[in-house]
Amino acid sequence: KIRELLKPLDANDSKQLQRIAQEVQQVILKADMPEDLATEIRKAYNKLGGGLVAVRSSATAEDLPEASFAGQQRTFLNIPDEKEVVAAVKGCWASLFEARAIFYREQRGFDHFKVGIAVPVQRMVQSEASGVMFTLEPVTSNTNKIVSLLTIKLSIIFPLLPILQNIFDQASKRNPASISAYPNRNRSDRISGR
Repeated sequence: KIRELLKPLDANDSKQLQRIAQEVQQVILKADMPEDLATEIRKAYNKLGGGLVAVRSSATAEDLPEASFAGQQRTFLNIPDEKEVVAAVKGCWASLFEARAIFYREQRGFDHFKVGIAVPVQRMVQSEASGVMFTLEPVTSNTNKIVSLLTIKLSIIFPLLPILQNIFDQASKRNPASISAYPNRNRSDRISGR
């Protein structure tokens, strides 16, 4: 059924792309998950100890040398019970056919049915700080630098909120340099975001 829905697709027709993406996602969301798989998901959730979890997407085509699909599929946070975990897993599967993911695959020439998706379930952690590290400088692709972006409390990691950026020069092993997203503000303002 999904192949049939995708046949007439013109990825450059935004309205059609949105409509077809929604139809494909509904096919996946309305399909019954095999009971043995749903049972295994519930068992694994309970083995984690229950409580709040994150249900995340990891497509097999993420972070390829010639393409990056990262961030195109859904993540569900603070999922409270086994019934909702099973539903969130289906939501992740369906997100493989978000309009932006379909468009990107079409533009890059990837077969929609050769890209798979893994759905990790992780216990939620209430962090005081969070961040991401790139093993190369993402703007210039300089492989001699590591870039880490950190933020205080739960917040968006990029320029919308206070960010401390540490750049490590791998070649000379110099000390990390802290660079603020708000260099003309005092430290307490940078941390609070004012």
